[in-house]
Amino acid sequence: MYGKSASPLILEADGREMVVVTGGKKGPTLQAYDRLTGEPVWHAGDDQASYASPVVATLAGQRQIVSLNHNTVTGHDPGTGAILWTWKWPARMPKSAVPQPFGDNQVFVSASYGMGTALLEVKSEGGGLAVNKLWKNLQMKTKFSSVCIKDGFAYGLDAGKLACLDVATGKRKWRGTNSGYGQNLLIGDLLLVQSERGYVALVKADPEKFEEVARL
Repeated sequence: MYGKSASPLILEADGREMVVVTGGKKGPTLQAYDRLTGEPVWHAGDDQASYASPVVATLAGQRQIVSLNHNTVTGHDPGTGAILWTWKWPARMPKSAVPQPFGDNQVFVSASYGMGTALLEVKSEGGGLAVNKLWKNLQMKTKFSSVCIKDGFAYGLDAGKLACLDVATGKRKWRGTNSGYGQNLLIGDLLLVQSERGYVALVKADPEKFEEVARL
């Protein structure tokens, strides 16, 4: 009902294939096109689209596209779109946060509307890939923005409040002031937070404490 808001994914800097999120009620979830001619290359998946942009990651030694969809998280072969693994995560409302690859074989996902966050592990199994949940909780509920991960800690707007989470355990380290449903970026050792109320703040990316160092 809100249209589409995911960014297109160009698989190679000098390549021709572009992947877009298109999923209607019966899919396809992703479609690839020749970005110079517009000709379709492949389509894959039958889940509805959400609002998160797909990303490329190498997990369990295999390069793949990771897509956060309305009811699932999926890994796809970049060449054919074939689904390599699926984790079911059904939702009633949109998910907007981009899935975040972590380490050699993990993916951090988060969403609002009571969905929370989870850490997934992708591993080789039976000649293919399998996925399992390492942990899941409600300690990070991102709505319109994505988390930033630095040195094993995820920073994001948890229901409007900037928070820090230990990715390995899922335990929250701290939760700061209310910024509303804005945006956040990691720049070096600082988080740049654009609040819904209009101010922009710089916050230290420090898991030990919340510390805002500047605001305009």
